[in-house]
Amino acid sequence: MQFKVTCFFKEPTERLFQILESKHFVRTLNNSIVWTHKDNRLEIFPFSAPGRETNGYRFYYEGSSEVFQFAFNNLAGTLEPTITGVESTITSTLNQKQLINLAKQTRYRDCSMPGLYELEGVGIVLMKNGEINFQLRNRHFTIGRLHEAVMKINRVADQMLDKLPAAEKRNRKERALA
Repeated sequence: MQFKVTCFFKEPTERLFQILESKHFVRTLNNSIVWTHKDNRLEIFPFSAPGRETNGYRFYYEGSSEVFQFAFNNLAGTLEPTITGVESTITSTLNQKQLINLAKQTRYRDCSMPGLYELEGVGIVLMKNGEINFQLRNRHFTIGRLHEAVMKINRVADQMLDKLPAAEKRNRKERALA
């Protein structure tokens, strides 16, 4: 699964990217910076306007959660980030109504609207296009709790993934191995 972590640093983008380049990150043409190691990939995109007190960044990560935790600790530990959200979105060939039927077979708890669920504090959004978004947002995570948040999302997502049709699971596994 790919994860998106939203965080804020006091360092402006240029300064942060300089720090990361010394840690084997490479700048891209689309104003991001990337680190890869074996089957792990971390790409960072700035998203806030210059001149604010803190600068926002989205970290997109795919690979081992332990490697991500190590990489994040290594690059952000001394920079004191404010982490406000962790989420992951998976794609399914099912429509929203089919996903809602699958959600009823899990321990997901209904929220205020169709397609919105919750389990263990993880928000679950079942979208019309078949995407399923798992999110922990509007909280302040410490660097040490980031791995725990990723593992919690994985645990909650596994309940839905287990309900997907066998052909879809096979396709998902093949894409992960590619």
